[in-house]
Amino acid sequence: MDKLPKVSVVIVNYNGRRNLGKILDSCLSSVLGNYYSNFEVLFVDNGSNDNSREYIEQKYGKVKNLKIICLDKNYGLALGNNKGVNRADAESKYLVFVNTDVEMPSDWLIRAVKFLESSPDNVAGVNSVIQDASIKKYIAEVYLQYPSAQFFISFFDKYIEIENRPVEVDVLSGEACMVRKEVFENVNGYDEHYYIYFDEADLSWRIRLIGHHILLNPELRIIHYRSTTTRKIFSPVTVEFYRERNRICSCVKNLSAFSLVAFLISEICRFIALTCASILNKRYKLSICALIHVLWRFVKSQNLRYLIIERRKIQSTRRLSDHEVFNNCIRMIPLRELRAPINPRPSLIMSHALYRIFARGH
Repeated sequence: MDKLPKVSVVIVNYNGRRNLGKILDSCLSSVLGNYYSNFEVLFVDNGSNDNSREYIEQKYGKVKNLKIICLDKNYGLALGNNKGVNRADAESKYLVFVNTDVEMPSDWLIRAVKFLESSPDNVAGVNSVIQDASIKKYIAEVYLQYPSAQFFISFFDKYIEIENRPVEVDVLSGEACMVRKEVFENVNGYDEHYYIYFDEADLSWRIRLIGHHILLNPELRIIHYRSTTTRKIFSPVTVEFYRERNRICSCVKNLSAFSLVAFLISEICRFIALTCASILNKRYKLSICALIHVLWRFVKSQNLRYLIIERRKIQSTRRLSDHEVFNNCIRMIPLRELRAPINPRPSLIMSHALYRIFARGH
């Protein structure tokens, strides 16, 4: 490359020193230690009360390409990322979003930039292979099932099992990803109503609806220490509430009108299945409580009005059909494999069936 494009790296922190300890240092030092020469780091402190900001200012304050942005309270990850992007250099061509519990190699930025610079313009972003230190596995492809938008994630025991070529995926990795700044701004960034959870999936979905692609590059690797910060702050019911609420909101906003019928069918079937399962296993009661809580909040709040407004915007600019958007997952998990007794996955079988009835040709 003759001239290295500017890259802005956004890291959102909340009480990282207390919840992560040395992992916060490992994250920031590994990002700052990248030998790519034209980048800045925007460290967004989400109103921490554990002296994280003071600690980072004292230890890294003299680093020229580090900007420390202090917020007055915890605005959540989505809005925190947007506030970081708002302070990014106007000349930046690429945005990188990194979680505070991630460690990246020193050549990550240069590899990611070279990959996107050599890719077609319709490739909006790139993911890494995640070495999850907590479960001792590698995470690669992430897909969304039709029409429920439940995650389907590929886990591998060894890195050598992962295909050594770029693969199209559905979701930008929340742990560490690079995306074209222009595309990010075209879809208005993260949905700031998503306090935690599903924010990256919703962003990716909207990016793909306007005709862009997201690729996994197996040459990019990061280490994820999978912190428990969220569960230290919120109760299990609250965590499940945000996960279910944001998933449902994304489906209402992003699915075509025809697919909304399929979504309603899948959610009714899921609710019945969870209700039956909760009789036998108490852990399913958490999901039931979250779903009921979500529906009740929709009735009480202005969520429906907001969703209608957002849906109109998204549907007016979409270029791909649901058939094209969800084809990655369908292609990844053929129906003939799901019929085999060795892998009876009811939710995936329903996903394939609804896809063939409602999405194909629409």
